[in-house]
Amino acid sequence: MFNDGNVNRTDIQAEKPVPPWERPGCFRLDCEPHRGNFLWWLGCAGFVLGVLALVPCCGWQPGLLGIPFGLCNRYMMKRDLAKMRAGTMDPAGAVVTTQAENLSRLGLWFSIAGTVVWGGIVLVFSWLIGPGER
Repeated sequence: MFNDGNVNRTDIQAEKPVPPWERPGCFRLDCEPHRGNFLWWLGCAGFVLGVLALVPCCGWQPGLLGIPFGLCNRYMMKRDLAKMRAGTMDPAGAVVTTQAENLSRLGLWFSIAGTVVWGGIVLVFSWLIGPGER
């Protein structure tokens, strides 16, 4: 661009102006609104279902509901965070979306653990009782 202190006019004209939303720390004002609050509530629902899956009186059924909640929530959060990094979604919801990700992760693991534990107990007892004594 510089030749011995002189500016070459063709280099200046060749540079394209950078739009304001592509500058560091900026985003488009016409981007999608964030879904952080919705994802947080969905993460809470998955977490509650995961905790209920670990409670003996609830059995393994809440875990079967909690696993799809957790998986769908994680998919939507990953996609939203990628859009926020790309600048096509409002980055104001990044903190709430990250909190929802932590809730969803815990709920998913609790749901899987509760389903495996209580489902295993049901299978063991049904095997112990036998098919003829029900």
